[in-house]
Formats: sequence, structure tokens, C-alpha cells
Amino acid sequence: IPKRFVFFWDETNRPPSIDRLIRSWPAANPDYAVEIFDDVTAKAWLEQEFGARHARAFSRAQNAAMKSDFFRLCYLFRSGGIYADCDDRCRAPLDDWLEGRDAVLYQENHISFAVANNFMACAPAQPWLGDAIEHALLALEAPVRSFTFYVTGPGLLTMCFAQWLLKADETSLLKTRLLRASEYAGKVSPHVHVPYKATARHWVRQEGAGA
Repeated sequence: IPKRFVFFWDETNRPPSIDRLIRSWPAANPDYAVEIFDDVTAKAWLEQEFGARHARAFSRAQNAAMKSDFFRLCYLFRSGGIYADCDDRCRAPLDDWLEGRDAVLYQENHISFAVANNFMACAPAQPWLGDAIEHALLALEAPVRSFTFYVTGPGLLTMCFAQWLLKADETSLLKTRLLRASEYAGKVSPHVHVPYKATARHWVRQEGAGA
């Protein structure tokens, strides 16, 4: 797994509270590189690495969370690394999680018990990521869409990861680690309550009460 943190925030000018959380990751892991994308740079990257179809799908996403979800799937499939949501705070080194692994994810412990996508660490070309990208493309191109959770988010990721688990060989399974939510929370504070979540910019408010 490449030692590189990847973040997405749709606007170039990020709130100070978000920048502080982003900085927590290299602070705890100083030998890791950092890449931060916004709407413009993410779409340009998709155009260069995947082509016009993927860039158009990104533009069709109905909120910033959906854009972020789709971008992280594509980035990790092509380049690998560690994607983290901008509202998670890292408090400890991650090397012991990643050593000898091709993928490290964690399972949520509420409501759906889905495979979370706010933290995803993997080597390039994971097959479950490729499947998720194809499903997301079709959903983003459809005239009517479901909630973000199913279109590009943890619902989609869980489906594709579970289907891969059913047919994966032993070597691949041994190189994949699915953390418990408590293990993840031992090193990272997830879903920190930052000020923007009280505004209309929060994706839940953009999507509506049905989310």
C-alpha cells in the first residue's frame, strides 16, 4: 500500500477546522506523502487517468459527498494509497495496520454494519474497487438515482467487497484486513463534529431528510 494520504474537498478554500484535521494524518505518520484534490483537480485527474466518461460521471454527482465517493474509488483503483475523509482525525501511526497487506478497511458498527468508505487503504487494482467503479458509473449515468449511500457510498462498497470475498483465494484474503470499528477508533477519531456540518453544505442536508 503506497504511503500516501489522499483527501478530497470540493472547494479550493477549505475551512480551518478541516485543514487541522487533514494535517493530523501526516503529523502522526510523517513519512507519508499528502495529496489534496478539489472539484477542478479531481475532474482533471479523472479525465487524464480514465477518460471523458468518468469525468462526466463525476460532474453528474448530485452532491459533494457523491463526487468524493466516486473519486476515491477511481483514485485508489489506479494509484493506491490511503483515502481518508476530511472530518476524521488521525491520532496514531498506521504502519502496523498496513504492513504485509494489500487492503485495509473497517466495518461500521451502527445501522447497516456496512464496510465504511471514510477510510480506505489499498494497493492499486483491487478487483472489488473495479467492480464498484463500474456500478457507480451506471448509477451516475441513470436519469433517476438512489441515495448516495447506495450509488457511490458504503452500500455500494459493501456489496462489491462481499461479492469479492465469496470468490477470493486464500492468498488474497490473508492480505486483506477488515478492522472492527473499535480498532479504527483506537487510532482515528471518525466523523468529528466540525462547524460546516451545521450548514447547508453538509451532504445530508443537500440530499434531504430521506438520507
